[in-house]
Amino acid sequence: MDLSPLDLRILRYCNEHGVLESERGIARELRISPSTLSFKLRSFESKGIITAYRLRVDFRKLGFPQVAWVFFSVPANKDVARLMNEVLSFPQVHVCGFASGPFQLAFKTYCKNEEDVSEVVQKIKKSCSLEGCAEKVFPAKEVLKSHSIVSENGVREEISSTDYLILQEKMLDPHAGLSEIAKKIRVHKNTVLSRWTRLVEGKVVLKKTPIIDPDLHSAIGIDFSSICLFRAKESKRDALGKELLALREVHELSSTDSGKDFIAVVRSENMSSFYRLLNGFYSDRKLSCLVESVEANILLRTDSRRHTYLKDLKLAK
Repeated sequence: MDLSPLDLRILRYCNEHGVLESERGIARELRISPSTLSFKLRSFESKGIITAYRLRVDFRKLGFPQVAWVFFSVPANKDVARLMNEVLSFPQVHVCGFASGPFQLAFKTYCKNEEDVSEVVQKIKKSCSLEGCAEKVFPAKEVLKSHSIVSENGVREEISSTDYLILQEKMLDPHAGLSEIAKKIRVHKNTVLSRWTRLVEGKVVLKKTPIIDPDLHSAIGIDFSSICLFRAKESKRDALGKELLALREVHELSSTDSGKDFIAVVRSENMSSFYRLLNGFYSDRKLSCLVESVEANILLRTDSRRHTYLKDLKLAK
């Protein structure tokens, strides 16, 4: 599929920043005309370059502040696709991957507290026949970056039942208009508009992400993914966190309860670019003085939930 440098620039920007902002605002950032951007996006959609859109929200602000990464070793006879589907059937699990290394199964959960995390892990072990398998659980002390967006910590307390209904409809159909949603949930359109604006400005809604044809992932720099555990040298934790946060390739970043570790989802163009990135932490004098060790788990397969989390979690009233 032939794409121009401008096409790739638009796709890279929209993948990283989303398209929640007005097309005029996105066009201004890209330094192109709004009409050019609109034409390009509609063309991408009609050609299947953009296959769908997905709404990204901060579940910590919806009453699920405890994020955790969980890793399991998996017996060789396990059906990987079936196992991942089973894990993703749990509403607290938002993304699941199969990785290289001794802990092949990796998934991220959003729960109310660490006790809930433990309970979910036990249920998954039993349901997926993973009893006796080695496991690692990393509760996040702080979420620093999510979906390539620098995070705000803290739980939003002013989420009404109407907010949940609006979010549910938008998560089911990101293209749904606010007037259409107002009619469906029987709320005045001005109320829906004001509540939606607050949800966006309060970063409960993070972004609207275009789902791009996987054949183009290498061209836009996201074809190779891994989960990395960075361990900081003594007293260098904050400095390492700042360096990781600034990296464009770091898609997700959390600090762990250990006080020294960071878990990062890293996306790059290919294995060579990933190696160069990782090698920099050992060869670059500025970075090598911050890192004690890096453990990389290459993601061979990933999947995420495609339906509304709010309905599953019974938050919508």
